[in-house]
Amino acid sequence: MTKQDYFDMFQAIPINEDESNMAYCRRLAKVTRKSTAISFKKYYYKYLRECRGDETVNPGMHMTDTGRIYIENPVSATVDELLDKFDIDKDYWKVTKQVVNEWGSKDNYNRQCKAWLDRQGDIINWDKFKAEFLITIKKNIPQIPKKEYKKGKHCLEINIFDLHLGKIAWAPETGENYDHKIAEQRFFDAVNYFKKIADMFDIEEIVFPYGNDFFNSDKDYPYPQTTAGTPMENDLRWQKVFKKGREMIIAAVDSLAEIAPVKLIGVPGNHDMQKTFYLGDVLEVYYTNNPNVSVDNSPRLRKYYTYGKNLIGFTHGRSSDVPENRLLLLMPQEAPMLWAKSKYREWHCGDIHHSKKLSQKDEDHQGIVIRYMKALQGTDAWEYQKGFVGAIGGSESFIWDKEKGMIANFTYNL
Repeated sequence: MTKQDYFDMFQAIPINEDESNMAYCRRLAKVTRKSTAISFKKYYYKYLRECRGDETVNPGMHMTDTGRIYIENPVSATVDELLDKFDIDKDYWKVTKQVVNEWGSKDNYNRQCKAWLDRQGDIINWDKFKAEFLITIKKNIPQIPKKEYKKGKHCLEINIFDLHLGKIAWAPETGENYDHKIAEQRFFDAVNYFKKIADMFDIEEIVFPYGNDFFNSDKDYPYPQTTAGTPMENDLRWQKVFKKGREMIIAAVDSLAEIAPVKLIGVPGNHDMQKTFYLGDVLEVYYTNNPNVSVDNSPRLRKYYTYGKNLIGFTHGRSSDVPENRLLLLMPQEAPMLWAKSKYREWHCGDIHHSKKLSQKDEDHQGIVIRYMKALQGTDAWEYQKGFVGAIGGSESFIWDKEKGMIANFTYNL
């Protein structure tokens, strides 16, 4: 039977006033013996829609714990019609469950159309969002004038690695106290020490890598954890730790920018990979109208910096990720143009919390130096338990000459 055959049958044999829709369809199927009651029911509801038009049933939108259920008014006949009605972007939402049905009688016809949706993509185009956000910020952040610095011929590199802001240690348990207040004091003591050293040289530029386990934890719910999920013990709520870290970096950079332009380079650590990126994003926005400060917040784990004939690679240096013999090979592979222009090449790493220097002098990798920096952090309970004690804490800085390479190395010791 065609659709029109069914419609003709409905007109020829109308429903009784006291008869339900299903009983009516069973009667038609029995009388005609040409189709089933289910088929009659399907076409009867289509017949009612065309004869009576859409009725107002269950208006509005209802939310559930398992997803969004949209119920529209007037009720859609199909899920596609429902999604179009509410302007649902099908690129970002997928239908995981749907209900489309009808019930009632001739005088009490009802229909419902529901859809459960799950997100299947990023609703926000983050590149577009960031670009628009920066435009807005630039309009509202005051333009900082470019400073007229004295002419210099050296670069000051300041490495404050593995501060582990937020870490807590108790002297009766580990031999020393450590918390965010002690970390902050050590941080600024080191920065001010290196600023005084800068007065001894004609500084043209300052490179200041941030990150490198600047924060003690990365994920903080339901408890503080490293990026990989190792539990940590912190002395502040994660919101306060991030805010404190942001304030410390900005204060240090603003102070250093009085001497020379500052180049900030984000180096993610194994404790704070995500937070380092978030911090860098904040710094990019904060200094967007400041020509005296630049920020490299690219997501790469290894960064490269050049000054004259010097090429410095920054990475946190976790050997389980990239062993030292492979690290030596990466510099010419990842930065071939910078490599070709350089004479003095070094990797500056953290992670191991003590100073260490390695030189590779075979014929394939002549003269590449790998340096591991000191750490300002304190010894926590786990480190004490494992016997990781005794290393002299501190931080390091370097003076680079464009033609002669590294000419001075200064250490701030605790």
